[in-house]
Amino acid sequence: MRICVLSDDEAWKSLFVGQPVTLLDADHAIDVLPDDVLFDLRDEAWDMKRYQEYGGPVFLAAVVGTRTEHNAPANLIRINAWPGMLTRPAVEAVGDPSIRPAAEAVLSRLGKTIAWVDDLVGMVSPRVITMIINEAGFAWEEGVSQKASIDVAMKLGTNYPLGPFEWGTMIGWHRLKLLQEALVKEASLYQPSQTLSS
Repeated sequence: MRICVLSDDEAWKSLFVGQPVTLLDADHAIDVLPDDVLFDLRDEAWDMKRYQEYGGPVFLAAVVGTRTEHNAPANLIRINAWPGMLTRPAVEAVGDPSIRPAAEAVLSRLGKTIAWVDDLVGMVSPRVITMIINEAGFAWEEGVSQKASIDVAMKLGTNYPLGPFEWGTMIGWHRLKLLQEALVKEASLYQPSQTLSS
């Protein structure tokens, strides 16, 4: 099995520590072997033509877009590859039941398990984390406390590994804003704070 990776940055390295990886150039085609596994870790790439060319599993970093929305082929697995998420022992994923055993086998070789979730905008943990960060943004905007103090309070009070503003910086404010804008279309309770809107 050859692991092929498409990525815009070096965050992918946290998933493949000690594994031989072929880094692909998104603009150029390569010879693809039948047992290749593709990890497209470019945010929300949805390069459907490329995915359909692969016979094996394709893992796509897609938290906002859904398989249903993009009419994804059966071999495509959505994963939560936000910064910091691939270092965890389980990878949050959405996939067709027919590809799940193959996907589980691939990630098992990488020392990971899969937490299968429904094909919803935001999956589960990105949705929850984004809402926590958004609420912290409202608290800061209302003058409840300073950002650093909110971070400390959340770490001490809830035992979170990071405070909400630290999470926002690590994940990337642009990713959080994109998800919040998609979620608010579902319900007004997802209205983004100015912290996420700016």
